[in-house]
Amino acid sequence: MHKMVSSLGISCALLFAAASETNAQEIGLDSGWSIGGQALTQGMSADFTRYFYAGTEYVIYADGDISALDIDMQILDSSGRVIVKDTASSKAAAVAFSPNRSGQYTIRLRMASARGRALAYFTVFTVDEGWNVPQRDVVAAFSRLVAVAAHAQLASYEVGRFYGFIMRPGEVQSMTLNGIRSGSYVAVAVGDDLADDLDIAVLQNGRLAASDTLYDALPIATFDARAGSLEMRVSYESGSGPALVLMALLEQPSTQGFGSGRSQRL
Repeated sequence: MHKMVSSLGISCALLFAAASETNAQEIGLDSGWSIGGQALTQGMSADFTRYFYAGTEYVIYADGDISALDIDMQILDSSGRVIVKDTASSKAAAVAFSPNRSGQYTIRLRMASARGRALAYFTVFTVDEGWNVPQRDVVAAFSRLVAVAAHAQLASYEVGRFYGFIMRPGEVQSMTLNGIRSGSYVAVAVGDDLADDLDIAVLQNGRLAASDTLYDALPIATFDARAGSLEMRVSYESGSGPALVLMALLEQPSTQGFGSGRSQRL
């Protein structure tokens, strides 16, 4: 698992660097939810639904850890129609599109081929818009997630899902996870060097299941969940400016993932 997560951190950092170097136009991280991933087995897919703005040029990259062999990506509109796709036989996928209408669009990742359970992830960039996040900040945030996941391995936990947000001090972001199975989980948030204090809370059926509100930049909450859905919230309490914040849900392997991995809506 340590190799899996280390590959995640390095690959994502290289992804950012490659995008900046190979595109003639300026590319920035999309403001708002910009990064996401999920552990999948061969044949499984994961949907990530979010808001896209009309007239904005988006470039979306997908990749996976060392166990992922072939990842396909599609962008669908609210009616389920495929707008653009990359289904080439490759571990990496990339698409570019500019919506005619603002609204909800779905990024669908499919694990076409993998060795066992593998992590697939994507990054959303905007051309000539969005946030310009230095590569060192990306590396700092992912390095902390790598370190947390490595320690979690000692307690038999693995990264099930993760999401990234560009957040300002005082901002709160949340995500609803569907298809949760009964079991033990760990929710964690990490940020880049600008984030001084992050808090995290987990709610299920409208009730607080766990939280960490200590003054630190690495909140960790351990909890038991029933089958269904849950909400994870991260609060950027204080820091020096806009920061890349990663929120991850760690699971015990015995849960065998999170159902079909469909319909993750933020």
